[in-house]
Amino acid sequence: MNNNRRIEPLKKRKENRIRKIDDTSIEIELTRGQRTVVDAEDYWKELHKYKFCAVFNKRGGVFEGRARAMVDKKSAPVRIHQIIAEMHGYLLGSYEDVDHLDGNSLNNLWSNLAPGTHRNNACNRKDQRDGTKSSQHPGVSWHEKEHKYRAQIQFEGRPIHLKYFDNEEEAAKAYEHAKSRIEKGLHPKEEEK
Repeated sequence: MNNNRRIEPLKKRKENRIRKIDDTSIEIELTRGQRTVVDAEDYWKELHKYKFCAVFNKRGGVFEGRARAMVDKKSAPVRIHQIIAEMHGYLLGSYEDVDHLDGNSLNNLWSNLAPGTHRNNACNRKDQRDGTKSSQHPGVSWHEKEHKYRAQIQFEGRPIHLKYFDNEEEAAKAYEHAKSRIEKGLHPKEEEK
């Protein structure tokens, strides 16, 4: 994504099925039995021009609403919250994202959306198994197979496994140590001599 991109609707084949919740919000019926909530003003101003569907985001373990749209004159899938952010004047840069404050990716009310980074969004992501966060710390996640917390960090575009730990605080310390090494220009796993 770049700061100059423009999202425009494709010609719709069908109308969205909607239900008025109250004077300020509308529920849009998506595919796969899913529904999303948006502000009525946003729907009638711009969103009604798009045909939406539900897509399961395997990485986040959640459904999200998407539409096919023209992005920089090319057909591409676009998330509902990205369209809403652009409507409200928020341009998404290469490291920027839109965060759902309540963690529900189908709650697309403007009051529930906030500018954020992909990293913030990943920290807010719910765990796929039981709906809880796997860790409150960046770079730390529960590893089911090992039954331990895993610390890892991105380095030169690749994930680097640091180590498995019995508790998430130890894993968070390892992540912070590796992060400080990267900030000093060092490899995250090599020990200082």
